[in-house]
Amino acid sequence: MKYVSRDFINELLLLTDIVKLISSKINLLKIGLKYKCCCPFHKENNPSFIVNREQKFFYCFGCKVYGNAIDFLMKFNNFSFLDSIKFLADFNGIKLVFNKNINFSKKKIYNIKIFYFKLMNFLSQLYHNFLIKNKDLNNIKIFFTKRKLNFKVIKKFVIGYSSPKLLKYLLNYLGEKNINFLIKFGLLVKDKNNNIYDRLNNRIIFPIFDIYGRVIAFGGRSINNKNIIKYINSTKNIFFSKKKCLYGLNYIRNIKKKIKNIFIVEGYIDVITLHQFGFKNAVGLLGSCINSEQIKILYFYTNILIFCFDGDEVGVKSIKKTLKLLLFFVNEIKKSYFIFLPKGYDPDSLIKKKGKEFFHKYVKEAKSIFYVLFKIYLFKDNIFFYEKKIYSFKKILFLINRIKSPIIKFFLNRELCLKTGLEKNNLNYFDNLKYKEIKFKNNKFIIIIRYLISLLLKNLFLSKLVNIYDNILNFSKIPILNLFLNIVNLCILNKIFVFHKILTKFSKNFIRFYLEYLFLKNYFSIDINDKLYFLNFLEKLKIFLIDLKLNNIFKKKIFCDLNLEEKKKIWYLIKLKNFKKKII
Repeated sequence: MKYVSRDFINELLLLTDIVKLISSKINLLKIGLKYKCCCPFHKENNPSFIVNREQKFFYCFGCKVYGNAIDFLMKFNNFSFLDSIKFLADFNGIKLVFNKNINFSKKKIYNIKIFYFKLMNFLSQLYHNFLIKNKDLNNIKIFFTKRKLNFKVIKKFVIGYSSPKLLKYLLNYLGEKNINFLIKFGLLVKDKNNNIYDRLNNRIIFPIFDIYGRVIAFGGRSINNKNIIKYINSTKNIFFSKKKCLYGLNYIRNIKKKIKNIFIVEGYIDVITLHQFGFKNAVGLLGSCINSEQIKILYFYTNILIFCFDGDEVGVKSIKKTLKLLLFFVNEIKKSYFIFLPKGYDPDSLIKKKGKEFFHKYVKEAKSIFYVLFKIYLFKDNIFFYEKKIYSFKKILFLINRIKSPIIKFFLNRELCLKTGLEKNNLNYFDNLKYKEIKFKNNKFIIIIRYLISLLLKNLFLSKLVNIYDNILNFSKIPILNLFLNIVNLCILNKIFVFHKILTKFSKNFIRFYLEYLFLKNYFSIDINDKLYFLNFLEKLKIFLIDLKLNNIFKKKIFCDLNLEEKKKIWYLIKLKNFKKKII
C-alpha cells in the first residue's frame, strides 16, 4: 500500500509560498505584513480573509475557516488530501515520493499497545516494591519523612525508586526484545559504546496514569543537588504526550460524587500532598504551563477550575500564560479562579506548615479570572500618566476580545472604561453621526479622517504638512473634519506638545474618549513611512472635499443657471481634482 510520509508533507508545506499559491486563485491585497481579500468561502462586502506568509496559514474572521496550503486546496478546489499534495508537489517543482512499506498494521499496533501497558505496569510495581521492601534506602525514606508523606499516599500513587541495582535485575530478567522495546520508547538509553542505562536512574519515580488508570509513562525527581535537572519525564511516544496528560486525573474519574471544582497545581508532590490532606480533586501539570487540550479535558469533568501556582516569579509567569489561554474558554457557566500564595510557598509547603484550615482560607479567597486580568495588567501608579495608561488599556482590551461570551465582554468593557476614567463605551461615536446635507458612500470619508487623526496623534510633527488656510479644507458642516483641523491648529500654535496636553484642550468627554481610542488603535504596520501615508491620505481627503464642493455647485444648477465665476470655479476644481489623482 502506498502512502506519503509525514516528514515529506511537512517539508512540502515549508517550501510552499502560501501567498503565491492563494494569489494564483484569488486576488490578494497587501496590508502591512499580511495579505487580505474578500473570503472565497462565503459572501461578504468587506474583506476579512487574511493570509500570513511567515506562519503559512489563512484565516477568515467572518466564517472562521482556517488552515494551511493543503486545507485551502481541499476547500477551494474540492481536492482530496492526496490530490492536494500532488498539486503542491507540482507547484513547487518537486517529485512526489511514496513510501511503499507501512511499519505497523492495525492489529500489530493493538498488540504493541497491550504489551506496552503490561510492561509499564510491571516496571511501576518493580520501582514501587524496590522502594518499600529495600531497607538500604535510608536517604529516600528521610526525604519522605521530611515531606511528611505517609505510607498510605505512597501506596496510592505507587511511588517508587530507580537504582543501578534495579537496572541489573532488569537486564537479566527481561529478554533482548523487551530491552530493545524499552530503548525504542525512551525508557532505557543506549550510548555509543552500547552501554544501557536508565534515564531515571537515582530518582524517585512517579508513575503517570492515563484516565483509565493504566501506567503510560514515568516522572523522576532527583533527591540531591548534583543533578542539574530536578524533574525528568518519559520521552514522548505514540502512547504518551505531556500536552494531553494531567497527573492525578485518573483519581478524579473514580470520584462517584459530582465534582464541584478541580484544583490545578504545578508538581507531583503538590498533588500527592493535597490528596493526603483530603483535596482529592487535585491534578498536576507535567510542564511549566497549561495548554488548550488540557483545559478542554478539565472542563469536561467540571465547570469550575481553581489554579494554585507557586508564589514565586515562575508562578506569576504561569498565571499570565494560563490567563491568556483560559479567556478563550470561560463563559457564564465555565469559570476559573486563581489562588495567590505567599512568596516562597507552594501548596505542599503551605498546607504542611500552616495546616489544612489555613489553606482553606486561601481557597475561599480565590480570585476570579476577570479580577486577575485587571490586577495584573491595569496600570495603577499614576492614572494620568497617559503612555502607561494607554498601554494598559490596549492590553486589557486585546485580552477581553478573546472572550466569546458577548455578555461578559460587555460588562468587562464597561468596567475597563470606569477603571481608566472613560465615561462612554462607544468607540464609534463620530461614525454614527448622520449628516443631513452630506452623504458619503461606504463612509470612506470618515475612515480617511480617522486614519489622519490616528497618525497625527502619534506623530504631532505631521501637523506641519497641513495648510489650515487651504480653501478646500474649509467645510464647517462636518464635525469630524473640524476636529482634525483643531488638532492641527493646536500643534502649530504650540511648538512643544504631547498627547495628554491635547486632550485637556477638549472639554467634552466623548471627544477625549474618541481621541484616546484613535491614539491606541493600530491601523498600520510598524514599518510604514508615517509621512508618506499622511500625505497620501491628506490628498485623498482633499479629493473628497472637492467632490463635495462640486456637488453643491451642481445642485444650484437645478434652481438657476450658473454664473461665470461659478463656471470658472467648477473648471478649477475639476482640474485640481485630476492633478491630485495623478499625485496619488
